[in-house]
Amino acid sequence: MTRKKVNLNGSRTVPTTMLSRQKVKAWLRLASIALLFFYIYNIYKIADKKAQIYAASSMSEMMAPSTANPSPPARYNVTTTYTSSCVSTVLYYYLSASLLWNIIIFSTKKRRKHYLLGSIICLIVTINLQFNNGHCKPSVESERTDGASPNSNTQHIITTRSDGSSWKGNNVRISFRLHDPDEVTSPDTFSKVNYRCADRPNLPPSLAKRTVLNFSTSVRTDLNVAFMGDSIGAQFAQAFDAAALGEGNEGRRWAQSYRYKPDKDWISECLTISAPVRGGGVSAFWRMTGLMSMMNKKTSIYHCDRDHHNDKGWGENQAVILLDHPMSNHTEASENHDRKAPSVGAYDAFVMRVPHGWLAIDQITKEGIIEQINLNNRYLGAQTVIISTLPLCNNVVTPNHWKKIGEINQMIRDIARNWPSSSSKVGENNGIRTVLVQEFSNYTSQVIWSNAKHIGLYNGSMPDFAQNGWEQTGDFLFDRLSISGKWPPSKAQVCVSRKFWVNDHGEQCHLNRISVDGSHWCVNSLGPRHSASIACLLGCVFNGENNKAMEEIRECEQKCNDQFMSIVP
Repeated sequence: MTRKKVNLNGSRTVPTTMLSRQKVKAWLRLASIALLFFYIYNIYKIADKKAQIYAASSMSEMMAPSTANPSPPARYNVTTTYTSSCVSTVLYYYLSASLLWNIIIFSTKKRRKHYLLGSIICLIVTINLQFNNGHCKPSVESERTDGASPNSNTQHIITTRSDGSSWKGNNVRISFRLHDPDEVTSPDTFSKVNYRCADRPNLPPSLAKRTVLNFSTSVRTDLNVAFMGDSIGAQFAQAFDAAALGEGNEGRRWAQSYRYKPDKDWISECLTISAPVRGGGVSAFWRMTGLMSMMNKKTSIYHCDRDHHNDKGWGENQAVILLDHPMSNHTEASENHDRKAPSVGAYDAFVMRVPHGWLAIDQITKEGIIEQINLNNRYLGAQTVIISTLPLCNNVVTPNHWKKIGEINQMIRDIARNWPSSSSKVGENNGIRTVLVQEFSNYTSQVIWSNAKHIGLYNGSMPDFAQNGWEQTGDFLFDRLSISGKWPPSKAQVCVSRKFWVNDHGEQCHLNRISVDGSHWCVNSLGPRHSASIACLLGCVFNGENNKAMEEIRECEQKCNDQFMSIVP
């Protein structure tokens, strides 16, 4: 029997060993609380340091190519917050450490104490390694004074009022961020092998700047967006897919395709669907080599195969596929075939490339474009349309052709500005609310002129890119490689130098990183700006307040084209 010690006055005394144990437990509890403050302080210091570095760095290089923006340049006010993943990581480690501390406190076995004490030391080392390696990353948010608000993952584009004030609310449905090209998925991830340009000589210095073409884009959206057009439209849909999916999510992209050159790895995609993309939305593509009309609608199923490669028609079954596709990873869908995933459903917007080349210039009409716009609303549910202006290409053979392309581009602008069109039947286009223009021709023409200046095909002063009709100048644009075939490319568009030679196929040059063949483009160079432009334009409609005034949307549209469809300050 244990005897209790009693003082001479009869009161009980506590053994010295018990007092020591109580002090140890008190100190351990205090250490557990101190550990929490240590974690919080550690995060604060790292976040503060990253914010200072971030603010001091060039915001134009990290967040947007501001040197390619119209003046005045964008300004940023930087603040620091923490991402949910960072907070979750800290809480996980803290709770784990606290649990171990308390086990130590209340444990009665010395051997267990020694074991757990070693474990807690290892855990603390792990925590510090996580912090020092940047695995727990604080976010750096910056609010642009021009109305855009990029955060740690994206650059939010929200329309601003004409007086410069922001729209009420912060409803951001599509956003993007510009990156160092080595940090994110390559924009040519889904490109055809023969359309990749990464092994070609570097871009000219004027184009290789980080603020011009040497960056990449990531996109986040909950919108359903469909691209429609020929193989050139497919190229930029593929670039947008890469930007919106991100690395490691390639399995979420489904494609209906065929090999149109049996002896080569040349694949043509009829339909593609990426779902869900980063943010929960959808990016899709519908190959269309003619203008969509009721006249070329197939009464039976449209076949995606080599025999129908030159078919300019379309089928209702294609729209059904785009609408009914499951919103899930295709690997997950195959493993859970007994549980039907929700379908994609109606689309919010579509991006339209007029298939010049498949269509002759005189086949591209105002009525045809308007009919395709309305049919997209009827079959896909889209209410917003972006139409790209047509660029110089090898199908533009003469200056007169180029002049007519300029007239088509002006027709596209007029359709957008005057929507709803008076030439449509009453009530026919009520579903399409907004038609926007992407000034792709302006963008590519500036790139071609810059390349021509660099290689010496043009030695004069650069034109005023803000002047209406500037693209129609430049006789050097029609200095073509003398090769066999109907569509020789412009030397200014495809050549990296003025070194030419002749072989069995005709005149040749070393090809650049601008155009694949005079018709298709090198999306690893031009794709990031295109994707950012689309995200920016869609943000004009879907970000911020609903039911914006059209003049506000047009002002935002102009800003997006000035920033991304131009390479000059």
